[in-house]
Amino acid sequence: MRELLLDEVKKSVRTAFPGVGADVVDRVTLESPRDPSHGDFSSNIAFLLKDIVREAPRSIAEKIVETLEREASLGAAEVAGPGFINLRVRPQGMRKFLEKLATAEGRADLLRDRELAQKTGKMQVEFVSANPTGPLNVVSARAAAYGDASIRLLRAIGVDAYSEYYVNDEGNQARLFGESLRARFLQAAGKNVELPEDAYRGAYVADVARALYEEQRAKVGDSFDAEAAARNIDFQKIGLDRMIAAARASLLRFGVEFDCWFRESYFHRAAEGESLVHEAEKRLEEKGHLFQQDGATWFRSTAFGDDKDRVIRRSDGEPTYLLGDIAYHLEKARRGFQRVIDVWGPDHHGYIARMKAATQALGLSADWLDVVIVQQVNFLREGQPVRMSKREGEFITLDDVIDEVGADVARFLFLIRRASSHLDFDLDLAKKESLENPVFYVQYAHARSRSIFRQPMAQRLAPAPGDVPDPSLLNVEEEVAMMRLLLQYPQVVKESAITLEPHRLVAYLREVAGAYHRFYTRGKQEPSLRVLVEDERLARARLALVGILADVLREGLGLLGIRALEEM
Repeated sequence: MRELLLDEVKKSVRTAFPGVGADVVDRVTLESPRDPSHGDFSSNIAFLLKDIVREAPRSIAEKIVETLEREASLGAAEVAGPGFINLRVRPQGMRKFLEKLATAEGRADLLRDRELAQKTGKMQVEFVSANPTGPLNVVSARAAAYGDASIRLLRAIGVDAYSEYYVNDEGNQARLFGESLRARFLQAAGKNVELPEDAYRGAYVADVARALYEEQRAKVGDSFDAEAAARNIDFQKIGLDRMIAAARASLLRFGVEFDCWFRESYFHRAAEGESLVHEAEKRLEEKGHLFQQDGATWFRSTAFGDDKDRVIRRSDGEPTYLLGDIAYHLEKARRGFQRVIDVWGPDHHGYIARMKAATQALGLSADWLDVVIVQQVNFLREGQPVRMSKREGEFITLDDVIDEVGADVARFLFLIRRASSHLDFDLDLAKKESLENPVFYVQYAHARSRSIFRQPMAQRLAPAPGDVPDPSLLNVEEEVAMMRLLLQYPQVVKESAITLEPHRLVAYLREVAGAYHRFYTRGKQEPSLRVLVEDERLARARLALVGILADVLREGLGLLGIRALEEM
């Protein structure tokens, strides 16, 4: 609806002030006022025009409003204060909008931003990407909810977006994991073997090793020689493969699937000629961004805003993690991604400047790469922080979170705040089946709205697909509030996608749910305000409105990767 009204306002500006250029008219925006009494939308265009047409803002606003009132069909306008323009959607405008909102095709069309999609081009969001040397932890869980919701939102507005998990299966940590697994394998066979000094000591390593030992032993029987077998087992590859498979399974339980699982080892090994790591290093060298010092190869990242230069190849000839990451981002560019979003954990703030410096040094634009930091999650039980100790029975993994509260609840609560903010996750609240629980609050609103349609009278009066209510019949405060909120749905989705802030949609769905709960509660207190009243024309209008609201709740939850329950 905002776009339809915006077109009318722009047309009125051109009519009232034909000398104003298109570049100025394109800057016209409509905002949603905080105070509902100010209308459905407002604009400050008169203040943008005052220096161009050399008139007072209020005089400018009055001329635009006069044109709007004469020519516009969707919005009624009035001048407020020193020159603001407040707009209200006319009944015919509301009906036209609800007609679009009443069908899946119409909603999809309202959400789609073709101009933005064309401008953005092919886009990648890389998230989670936890080292495959342990189970996915709670920060990874929050990143999974955030990244997956962002992808869903981007696709909803028409952006060609792809999700990716970067698997760090090279380097010292991968090697050390393999060595830790080997030691645990021999220990499972009863051998007196010490763990490496910096070994992975989690119980999960022993579990993987024990399972592998039992598999190998079952193939041979009692004559099985564990030490001989260990010499022929690639513990690093087998261990990492199993941890990656476990991560896939955990993420699937969480409703997250990736378009691509990209292995770091891919570009460390050259199928023909040089590896991508060498190619990235060569490209930086050809562009004059490398220098030698103390036997090491350095990247002059200070030339692109970093606080100090960085080593990319050590004096022993081994590449650093940074060089591997540079090669990975070069590979992303080669795959045709025109914009890349990296979602990182809370301990990676210091890495942003060097990575953005590297992509610019490769010849990519300054805004090609954006980084989102997902902050820590603090779990609370009975108001007290939960100690993240597996031995004490508390959970630390994504699977444990799902087992404790369920995927839907976890996703909603992980998304309830901005990703860059620390999050307190109240376990007691998450398990409550009451309106105190924000997840239950929204899901229950959907279930309540759907339950009406199971009543015999509603089944008789239910609108056919695409039927919409007559807005002129819906004058009760709660009905108007619901329609006003529905007007905002397309813009909320677009803003959530463009800013990569799914928490905006979460907040909106809570508002919509609240509006419906208030309408429902008042109807229970005042029979004339119930949906299924004797006046069939009014009942049909209310049913249609409730049906559209239920569709928006269901679709909005779906964009967050959360189920909309039919019954609770």
